[in-house]
Amino acid sequence: MSPLDLVNLTMLGILSAITLLTLPKAHGNVLLIAAYAGMAVLLLTHRKVRVPWFDYPRRFRQIYPLLYIALIFDSLAMIVPVVQAWRADDFLMAIDRRMLGVDATIYLERHMYRPAVEVLSYAYMLYFVFPFALIWMLWRAGKLREITHWACLITIALYTNYMLYFLFPAVGPRLHIAHTVPLHGMGLSNYLMNALNVLESNKFDVFPSAHVNAALVTLYGFARFCRRYVMAASLVVLGIALATVYLRYHYVIDVAAGAALAGITIWAGNCYYRIWAIRDRTAPALEVAATRNTAGVLQQQRHPSRA
Repeated sequence: MSPLDLVNLTMLGILSAITLLTLPKAHGNVLLIAAYAGMAVLLLTHRKVRVPWFDYPRRFRQIYPLLYIALIFDSLAMIVPVVQAWRADDFLMAIDRRMLGVDATIYLERHMYRPAVEVLSYAYMLYFVFPFALIWMLWRAGKLREITHWACLITIALYTNYMLYFLFPAVGPRLHIAHTVPLHGMGLSNYLMNALNVLESNKFDVFPSAHVNAALVTLYGFARFCRRYVMAASLVVLGIALATVYLRYHYVIDVAAGAALAGITIWAGNCYYRIWAIRDRTAPALEVAATRNTAGVLQQQRHPSRA
């Protein structure tokens, strides 16, 4: 089992328990428990599947983290509303007003420009491709272990983000606040934002900002494993952070919380991976020592006079 497998199994176990406890309120979610169980079984048994013309175990391990993160995120739309009836939007707005003295998205209405909406829409969408740029660069450099290390960090960061949705379910300024100035770009951005609204099944994904959280974890990956592109990566992160508020997806406190969560999960993820790496290095040595001890015992049993 890889360190990433354990993170995914832990998340599936937690969500299965939450879903089971809330079944009296949502009987249909029993199918969700079955789906979680199937995903866990697939993780535990994929190495035993053999396809002569297709290296299934290796291919599965290469692609499953992306699929699991996406599927788990979508499944939250069926659980979060059942777990928490309270909505945190007014609470988050109050924090913004205390910090800034205004509602940020309402204040930005006087600075709403179509070119800015267009550019920041593209920046916001970079969130979905930004991590793959890091993976591709590490893969080209042959840094496969570094890919696993960073994948642990980003998975822990996002799953922690998902768990906080249960405590602070909110839909964000775009759905909670009545704005007087429409949010329109100059062309493709309007279609992109509409498509995102349709495809995003879980609407209670505001606090903390997963965009900022994941973007900063990816920036950390560039800084540690691929420093040549740190400046370009920093500009991408800045654009994503600005877009979250300007495009009314997040409150300012969401952005601050996402940045703080990124720092915490980077530290926790590094500790977790370090422990796993130590175990991974010592396991072969222990296996060799155990094999030698077993061989010695068998030899003594065969030749007791030499003992």
